[in-house]
Amino acid sequence: MFKKIAPCLAVLGSVAGLSLCNAAHALDGDPGAYVGASFGQTQVAVDSLNFDEGDSGYKAFFGYSFNKYSAIELAYVNGGAPVLQRGTTTIEVAPTIVIPSAMGKYPFGKSFAAFGKFGVAFYDTETTSAVDIALGLGAMMTFWDHFEVRVEYETVAVNDGGFSMLSLGGAYKF
Repeated sequence: MFKKIAPCLAVLGSVAGLSLCNAAHALDGDPGAYVGASFGQTQVAVDSLNFDEGDSGYKAFFGYSFNKYSAIELAYVNGGAPVLQRGTTTIEVAPTIVIPSAMGKYPFGKSFAAFGKFGVAFYDTETTSAVDIALGLGAMMTFWDHFEVRVEYETVAVNDGGFSMLSLGGAYKF
């Protein structure tokens, strides 16, 4: 597990370091729409099946930033297709999730900000569909006033397990 998380932590450290070198670029405080995508490592747990496996996943999102402190966002998440092999039995869980969320941002300097997200996750797998709470934490850095790099961790706590994703992505602000 650590081998999969270590590269993402290294990227987060690099992004934080670059933000110190990038102080001349302004963090976009103007209202406006944005679109983006993220790729990363997912983890899916289903307690009743004793299933806790990971895979690669991706997310596409769009949102509207009201100012440098708040935004709303709508994301589509494909959680990959984690597989567990038990003898001749194969268990695969392939979640897809739609998450509308509110985002609170706190700028550190002119180009770097931390953020938290609170939303509602509408998800489907092969066997179930449900609605649960989604939470996220991350950091973003703005380059050239229109491009943003993000590192984030998101989680959905479900009745019989959970879903999480650690991702690296980018967004374009209009």
